[in-house]
Amino acid sequence: MGAEASLVAWSGKGVVSNFGGDRHEPLPALYGRRAPTEPESGGSFTAPADVVVVNLGTNDFSMGEPPAAEEFVAGYVGLLDRIRRAHGDAPILATVAPMLSDEARAIAEGYIDQAIARRREAGDLGVRRIELHVAPQGFGCDWHPSAATHEAMAARLVPHLRRALERPAAS
Repeated sequence: MGAEASLVAWSGKGVVSNFGGDRHEPLPALYGRRAPTEPESGGSFTAPADVVVVNLGTNDFSMGEPPAAEEFVAGYVGLLDRIRRAHGDAPILATVAPMLSDEARAIAEGYIDQAIARRREAGDLGVRRIELHVAPQGFGCDWHPSAATHEAMAARLVPHLRRALERPAAS
């Protein structure tokens, strides 16, 4: 797409619960840190993004009981609030990776939809959920999506990115 990518990512981190049920510093706690393992390394982004993709929630639903709706939705809304403050009117595209069971994915997507509805009620019309679900085509390291699965997800993501970049976000 000829765009520059900047990632905030850490394998195993979730919105409120990390892989295996660990609750120590889920991804929103790390968001905005220059060095994720150093809480005092906070800072700001050098420039607002033109579009933000949030692909988070898989680890919250990967093992055991899913988080309570209110806890997950509140955590996701809090993250969306922080993203909005950091990136102005940039469109925010929310999704969840395809590695969950159909049942877990449906719950995760429902919770994400609730978080988006809360942001919309607050006047933020620039957040929407996009569907990136594809049938996994093998696995990469530690059960992550394979290169082929990433390519299939990218094929679904690119049209959404193009549309988001073509028009100003509604806020």
